[in-house]
Amino acid sequence: MKQSKLQQFFKKPGPPDETDKRQENPNKPTEELHEVTEVQTGINPDSRANLGSDKNSKNCDQDMISLGEESGSSTESSESEESDSDDECVDERMNVKAKPKKKKTHYKHKFNSDWLSDKDLQKWIRKDEKDSTRFMCLVCNKSYIGGKTHALRHSKNKFHVKNFEAKQHTTDLANLCSSNVEFKKSVMLQKSVDNAELKLSGFIAEHNLPFRVMEHLPGLLKNVFPDSVIAGKITCGRDKTRNIIVKKLAPDADQALSEKLQKCKFSMLLDESTDKSVVKSMAVVARFWCPQLKRVCDRLLGLVEVPSATAQIMKGEVDKLLSIRNIPKENCIGFGWDNVSVNMGKVTGLKALVKIDNPYVIVVGCVCHSLALCASNASKEIPLEFDEFVRDVYNYIQHSPKRIAAYAEFQGITDTKNHRLLKVCDVRWLSLESVVMQILEQWRALKVYFYEEFKAIKSASAEKVLKMMENVYTKLYLQFLGFILPQVNKLNIFIPLVVADMVFLVGNIPLHITMMTLGKVGLLVMPKATKLDVMGLWYCNIQNPMRRYDDTHDMVAVAKRPNNELVAVSQRGKQIQIAGPPRTSSLLAPIMLLSGHGGDIFCGKFHPDGTMFASAGFDRQILLWNVYGECENYAVLQGHTGAILDLQFNTDGSLMATASTDKIVSLWDPFTGSRLKKLKGHTSFVNSCHMSRRGVQFICSGADDCTVRVWDARRKGECHNFNANYPVTAVTFNDSSECVISGGVDNDVKVWDLRKKAVLYKLSGHGDTVTGLSLSPDGNLLLSNSMDGTLRIWDVRPYCPGDRCLKIFSGNQHNFEKNLLRCSWSPKGNRIAAGSADRLVYVWDVYSRKVAYRLPGHNGSVNDVQFHPSEPIISSVSSDKNIYFGEVEP
Repeated sequence: MKQSKLQQFFKKPGPPDETDKRQENPNKPTEELHEVTEVQTGINPDSRANLGSDKNSKNCDQDMISLGEESGSSTESSESEESDSDDECVDERMNVKAKPKKKKTHYKHKFNSDWLSDKDLQKWIRKDEKDSTRFMCLVCNKSYIGGKTHALRHSKNKFHVKNFEAKQHTTDLANLCSSNVEFKKSVMLQKSVDNAELKLSGFIAEHNLPFRVMEHLPGLLKNVFPDSVIAGKITCGRDKTRNIIVKKLAPDADQALSEKLQKCKFSMLLDESTDKSVVKSMAVVARFWCPQLKRVCDRLLGLVEVPSATAQIMKGEVDKLLSIRNIPKENCIGFGWDNVSVNMGKVTGLKALVKIDNPYVIVVGCVCHSLALCASNASKEIPLEFDEFVRDVYNYIQHSPKRIAAYAEFQGITDTKNHRLLKVCDVRWLSLESVVMQILEQWRALKVYFYEEFKAIKSASAEKVLKMMENVYTKLYLQFLGFILPQVNKLNIFIPLVVADMVFLVGNIPLHITMMTLGKVGLLVMPKATKLDVMGLWYCNIQNPMRRYDDTHDMVAVAKRPNNELVAVSQRGKQIQIAGPPRTSSLLAPIMLLSGHGGDIFCGKFHPDGTMFASAGFDRQILLWNVYGECENYAVLQGHTGAILDLQFNTDGSLMATASTDKIVSLWDPFTGSRLKKLKGHTSFVNSCHMSRRGVQFICSGADDCTVRVWDARRKGECHNFNANYPVTAVTFNDSSECVISGGVDNDVKVWDLRKKAVLYKLSGHGDTVTGLSLSPDGNLLLSNSMDGTLRIWDVRPYCPGDRCLKIFSGNQHNFEKNLLRCSWSPKGNRIAAGSADRLVYVWDVYSRKVAYRLPGHNGSVNDVQFHPSEPIISSVSSDKNIYFGEVEP
């Protein structure tokens, strides 16, 4: 059916049969009709609202009708009926009134105070005070309209992000002022903390306290002063204290002394140490007039190492010391030293060499040394028996805890004060006074004790002492010494006091006159020291601990310290001179000598906790020593009837095993001193023993009966018995305690498997008897010592590629004595050590294979060397009946 143009106009853009659809669905809203007519007729959408009025609607209808008439006039007449019916439909449709569309109303968001707590907005968003519907951006410094969604979208804008990052690095004036105040407070607090740490470090150095004290002192201060902010922030430990003293306080004091001596005249006091070490040390003390203090001051200028105490070497070292400090030699106008020929020789002595450089220099011998020589020569008139008597009394009682306890009972019976007997030091004229006074005080108790001792056990030593006490001249000589020695010691102290008083009285006299006056009276020097306890350029004032090193008086006397250690003290014996390189351990002195054994010492071991040392040897006794303090011998264990050749502690230190020539391996409790078990089974001398590191507590032993035996501490009898075919001289366990390693006169090291009960493998390479075996701390390496003069390191891991012999060391010696020289590892595994028949202790660096130390001191073969488990201390025992503890570098 044909359509009119008007119908075609309305129907062309739309889908087919749109009119039919509207007729089928008459309830459809008329708004769609208006929308269609707007698009199809090209009516401006802005004038859509005007179509809603009646007048405009009629005009629109008329225009539509007129348009239809114009188009309808061109149609054919044959279609008139259909067009009429169509026109009626169009008229009917156009006469429908269109409903007006509502105008959109925009909702205006107001600022919500909850946005200030949003973590994404709170840092930059604020309310706009002028308009509540807008928000303010503090970063961009602009106002924006919108809700939270708009604000979040703005926060991701690249300009906002850039401005926000820039503002993070900018501080406003108010915050800057407050931060500056807080910063100044924190700086002042830190300065106070640093000052407190300096004072604590100075106190440690001034009073010669161990650095280990600082591991506990800061915590104690925090508990004692919980309200102190400074005490709560002190973090000065052991290492920091040492660094403060060595790197800060000592260099500052040293620099200040050099600057003073560069500008003033001074004299120097020289003396060499007599300690047993690789090289000797010469102390150089400067004495000068201090205008600020208005008195003469003594300062340690240096502690110089001299390989040999000859005049040429000492002169060269002094000149070198002055040149290093940029001190003119012309400023030195006087020298003081002791009266030995090396110093006072007129031709080749140090005095003659000094006079060559400066003919007008004043050289004065030590008055105290002269007095000591007088006292020593006078003491030679006393028979030697009386000197031996004094030493025998001390040695007989004080070396045995059992005798000390017995003697205390006699002191109570005779109403004698329970005082400990004193030992005579090497410098008799200083220590003999107190020793003699002590013997005279306890004369009655001593005589009764030695009488009962001789009557009970018929001891030759007790008989010797008793005969001397029954001699009437013995007590007479002691009474004479008790009268004269105090006078000598008073004179020794009086002369330096006169010197100090004269200097104080003539303080305003020119310096060269003062030095001439001192020269007439005598310049004093630092006394000889057997063991110089060194820690820094500090002086210790006993009465006033807070006084610094620049407040000391003149050094004039000698102080007796434990273990025959002598150090220089100042006026009236109130101050102790401490100088030298920094200490590395908590020993009382850098080198400690322990004596008390009655025969050769074959073995010595540190307890795993490091506080105890056990030694044993030919005298069939086990001596227990304290490692720290005065290193006293506090216990003697007896039980073996033959020489003790080896000694070992277990891992936790609760057991101690010993091997002896009496064919017995013994187990001991090191704390109670009781023997817990005898392990019998060997038929000849037991040369070595060792205890397992972990697992069941096994003990292995090797003997001259060519067997290696394994024992269980929990049951009786042996667990395993291996036949080595040759005498076994050294044994040890591997790290897992599944294998026993042995060495003997066949020159081979054998590894025995406890499960297979056979030799797992052999380590061949030594050319003579293996005397010592030691397993490394990590358990992977084995160290062996042999009479061929070498030490070897073997790889004893279960699966080892290639040759198991990794390194060979040489240097130590074996001689005709054929002693079983042991070896050991350091706790870190970077060093090894071994004894030697040439009376030296050898220490090697594992990585470079070079000898790190050759330590002298012993007068016999060094049989055993051990490292301390936690500190840089090394011990050595020897056939000379002595034990040494010595510090090494960490």
